[in-house]
Amino acid sequence: MPQVTLHEVTDANGESFLLLVGPEPDYQWQRFMAAVEALVRRFEVRIAVGLSAIPWPIPHTRPLAVTVHGNEPTLLSPYTSVLGEIEVPGHLGAMLELHLGEHGIPSMGITAQVPHYLVQFEFPRAAQTLLNGVASLTGLVVPTADLQPAAVRAETEVAEQLVGNDEFATVVAALEQQYDQLNALQQGVSGGISDLTPQGGVPTGDEIAAQVEEFLQSLAEGDEPKDPDS
Repeated sequence: MPQVTLHEVTDANGESFLLLVGPEPDYQWQRFMAAVEALVRRFEVRIAVGLSAIPWPIPHTRPLAVTVHGNEPTLLSPYTSVLGEIEVPGHLGAMLELHLGEHGIPSMGITAQVPHYLVQFEFPRAAQTLLNGVASLTGLVVPTADLQPAAVRAETEVAEQLVGNDEFATVVAALEQQYDQLNALQQGVSGGISDLTPQGGVPTGDEIAAQVEEFLQSLAEGDEPKDPDS
């Protein structure tokens, strides 16, 4: 039976913190949030930090970006974003962040932007990025070295799957160019907004989605046993 569990954890420097893990409940969110609030008050938690990931149109060959959000403006002041306002589907993490803020409890979230075409792959680099974000926000020291071999294996597998898939490689190349130009603009190096569109144009969302579906379908077909007589 699925369950949400609260763990007491000690970081590399001996600092204790609480870790709440488990699947998102399907219903009774208000009851769940009230229970979390009660735990926060019982254990005198100073700040709550939620971790999440969302699919994003970025290439796996570039550093992952994170979005930091929260209910206390002073906590967010060191962080900037070029995204402006975005709408996302409702989820319990966001509701809990809002609920805690409304009850006077500082709460923040770190969301990793994961390449949208890797939704069917394990991607340990996202976990590394989130844990590094926790360290930056809270000062907790959470080692990530054990994740590195898995991260290398995962990205090697992705690279191997892309070999020979020229159409999808073109999409990744376009995303790389878009990422680099957006990064240059953020750093004040780019010549202007018009530079953000590569020659030939970046594929539309529908075009990328269609090519992603074709790519994933090719992976599924590649996993099927082959007829020895074929």
